[in-house]
Amino acid sequence: MQTSLLFTYLADYPHFIGTIAAWLHQEWHSFYPSETEAQLTAELETHLNRDRLPLTIVALEESPQPKLIGTVTLMHGKTEAPPKYAGWSPWLASLYVIPEKRGEGIGRLLVQRALEEADRLKLPLVYLWTEQTELMNWYRRQGWQTIAQTKFQQQPVQIMRYDRKVFQDIGLPGIAHRK
Repeated sequence: MQTSLLFTYLADYPHFIGTIAAWLHQEWHSFYPSETEAQLTAELETHLNRDRLPLTIVALEESPQPKLIGTVTLMHGKTEAPPKYAGWSPWLASLYVIPEKRGEGIGRLLVQRALEEADRLKLPLVYLWTEQTELMNWYRRQGWQTIAQTKFQQQPVQIMRYDRKVFQDIGLPGIAHRK
């Protein structure tokens, strides 16, 4: 039996905020050691938007009850970017897929959905940073370009950009979008 996937707004499923905060805290605690799970929860409560930043998308498996399997956020640079780049916006942030679903293309689909939201909001350029070479290469394969190298949280990071003006629909059949 094939499970269908749904990519929709956290605003439609706010009861998942605690789960997402726990995921993000566990995944990036070493990068942001002073950030608490409670702070992440409070921040995510500001992401319950559909028409402005910050905006969080969730990936759900739909059978029989919706099961949260991933998330991604578009947000302002002032809260996500290395200080030198804080004026740039929006930033793709907090891409997370549960470990048992990694390697199935869900992360790529979450990024695609975030880029579609950027397009809908008339935001042609989207930025991200990563400290991991493996992820930098993964983003590059999806059309992102490295545009700078800097330090953030005392660690070297790559700043990447996606230009929506040159985006071409790669055709992802079977994705349900709820707006």
